[in-house]
Amino acid sequence: MKLSKRINFIILPVLSIIFTLAGIIAYMSQKDSVFEALQGKLDHQSTSVINVFETQLVELDSLIKQLLNSLQVTQYLNDEESSYAVYSTENQLIRFISNIAESSGIPIAIEFYDMQHDAIFSYNSENPFAKAVAPKGLIKHITDTTQSLSPEHSVSLITTQYDVITLADNKFQLNVYRTFSPEQSIYDNMFTVNSRLYTARISTIINVDKSILPIVQTAFSAQTTLHVLSHETLYAPNGPLPIQFQYDGLYHDGYARSPVIDTIISVDSGYINDLLFPYVISIISLVLNVTLVCFLLLKRLINRQIIVPIESLNEKVQKAINGDEKALQLIDKQDEVSSLNNSYIKLLDDLNTLARRDSLTGLANRNVFGSALMRSIEEAIQHSTRCALFYIDLDNFKSVNDQFGHHTGDKVLVEFSKQLTSVFRNEDIIVKPSLYSDIARLAGDEFAIVLPHAPSVDIISHIAQRIVNICENGLELDGIHYDVHTSIGIAVSPHDANDPDALMKCADTAMYQVKHTSKNGFHFYSEELEAEQKRSSEIEKALKVALKNDEFYLHFMPIYGCQSGEIENIECLIRSNNDYLQQSGPDEYIPIAEHCGLIKEIDLWVFKTAISAFEELINTHSYAGNISVNFSSYQLKDDNFVPAIKTILQETSVPTSKIDMEITETCLISNSHKVIERLNQLKETGVNLSLDDFGTGFTAFSQLQDYPVDSLKIDRSFVNLIDTFSEQQQEHRPLVDIIIELASLYELDTVAEGIESAEQFKYVSNLGCTQAQGFYLQKPVVWETLVTLLEEHDSNAFLKRIWPNKQIPLELNETVGSVTELKSDDLDDTPHQ
Repeated sequence: MKLSKRINFIILPVLSIIFTLAGIIAYMSQKDSVFEALQGKLDHQSTSVINVFETQLVELDSLIKQLLNSLQVTQYLNDEESSYAVYSTENQLIRFISNIAESSGIPIAIEFYDMQHDAIFSYNSENPFAKAVAPKGLIKHITDTTQSLSPEHSVSLITTQYDVITLADNKFQLNVYRTFSPEQSIYDNMFTVNSRLYTARISTIINVDKSILPIVQTAFSAQTTLHVLSHETLYAPNGPLPIQFQYDGLYHDGYARSPVIDTIISVDSGYINDLLFPYVISIISLVLNVTLVCFLLLKRLINRQIIVPIESLNEKVQKAINGDEKALQLIDKQDEVSSLNNSYIKLLDDLNTLARRDSLTGLANRNVFGSALMRSIEEAIQHSTRCALFYIDLDNFKSVNDQFGHHTGDKVLVEFSKQLTSVFRNEDIIVKPSLYSDIARLAGDEFAIVLPHAPSVDIISHIAQRIVNICENGLELDGIHYDVHTSIGIAVSPHDANDPDALMKCADTAMYQVKHTSKNGFHFYSEELEAEQKRSSEIEKALKVALKNDEFYLHFMPIYGCQSGEIENIECLIRSNNDYLQQSGPDEYIPIAEHCGLIKEIDLWVFKTAISAFEELINTHSYAGNISVNFSSYQLKDDNFVPAIKTILQETSVPTSKIDMEITETCLISNSHKVIERLNQLKETGVNLSLDDFGTGFTAFSQLQDYPVDSLKIDRSFVNLIDTFSEQQQEHRPLVDIIIELASLYELDTVAEGIESAEQFKYVSNLGCTQAQGFYLQKPVVWETLVTLLEEHDSNAFLKRIWPNKQIPLELNETVGSVTELKSDDLDDTPHQ
């Protein structure tokens, strides 16, 4: 027989008798007092519910008195002049009521009725267009008032009455009716049949489920129910509402009755059980005390059967905790102590596994890996060899988690872990790490490998390439392709560092270099890389300082119409007067801003500043052209970018059709569906979209019809090839010819970038290029120079500078970019096939 059964047979009779006696005594002594307190609490809560209605009615009564005692009401009811005067006084009255409603903080409706029940004025703070309908209570109030009037003498009337009307969804309408005369004091209740009387009705709505029930449930429990029943009869206020209470002890319901409403609060049995629970604790305490007495009586027997075996097991456990692994041995018995002993051994094994292994992948965890790394570094130093640390990060893993869920993300991590360990089972790999301690999952999507006794850099590179190949084309799992890749940073000890933390930092630096450049590759740590990372870090700090101290400004580069010679567009270029950023330039610090996430704030600053400058150009300097603003492709991944652009556009009066937003072509290579969606959202704001540096990416012309772009900016590299073109190469047309010709077929404007000579400008003009920009035409200038340039610009002189031997027509259309009599053959002094 098991030990637990022997104990039950020994102490059960005694404990059963004591437990029963204690339970009966506690229950009988406390039940009546608990229910008596519950009744008092129900009465209090019922009073609180009725008081809410009463308070609202009193507040409505106070508001109607305040309103009827106002000059606006008197003027409105006494004004019988022109319709304009009536309209004016009505507006004053509405404003006055609005102020009252706003100060009261509750939604109200106010209506004035004549003694024929016809509404002559209505106001509803929630629904201004609501039609006034006289409720039954109002009709009865007016009827009773009319019948009470005497033609012979003044009569004291009941001027104020309340009623509560039940609406749908446990809502109640509280009404206060007050009869008054604009010719007498609001507090006067003596009237004759000749008095000019009106009845005002003010009402509000109480949602019991939202405003009262939560309070009641807080006092009791979430399962408590509240029923409110309105009498829907008129009641003339005369002090506090009298309340009658009734308690149902069987169902634990509290009833309360007042002249306007009845309430029923029903408490669930779970709440009653919770009330009695403290007394259950008292019962347990009593049982413990009696058990102590039983324990003293049965001490020798229990000590022999229970205490001694447990103490023996406890001693063995303490020895095991102190390092004696042989203290606990499996016991092949069926008693409770043996079972506890064996379970504890299993628990220690499980804890040991959890302390050393990653629970998801089964790889070593950070602690075990740290020890292995330290051991490998010490061996490398001692034996004059080298050990290599691989710091591995799964790129795009967060997107997999967000798109497919964490369960799928875990499966991807497990699959990658399996393939990572399989890399080292190949026979052609000379050096193998320990699969127990040298391959680890550090955290999330970060892994690490220490390769002890690495013979050469070539071997290290060979192994790194094998790891890269795991996700070269993504990762396939259960027939689904996941777009994840690996970035690997490699540091070698003792060459790079001889301390685990320092070596890990070096590998981390190398890994981030891969992320910055290509991804899905590996990179060795070097001092030059460290310096580059340090410079990037310094630039990032400088960017934050520049944003905080407003150390950015704009340069403006004019874009000229190829046929008109006018300044048809102005490109905004960011510059900084920050000392550190001036040493690098936008080409260096903009990519860093994209990587660290500051580009969003910078792009919005550029856009807002450019729009502000554009607005001044239009309003002050009569500029009729466009403004062009670049934005980073990273913004196409930000759901808040387009709303931010819309907000800026809504704050300005400039026409959105005059705004060109430029984005580089290379951003359209990946994730095209999301890119197109975001570009369409930008297009819906009314701006024009321009594809910058066209030709440097891999966008086919057939794809352009899928993108909502309006113009192409031809990269300067293609424009520069014009100078290398010769007549002997006419069978191979320059790419700029093809781009402009195909753009015209797709009805896209073209802008030639990097014009550095008159010949280049002539060439693209003769091809039909829409616009051109470059240092030959005009370098980027500051704001003041731009204003002067716009004021002094002469399109004829500009074209004369390009074609000094041609006659340039003087008459230009007012529309920028169109020429009245200028023909393309008049400008063609550059041969073109």
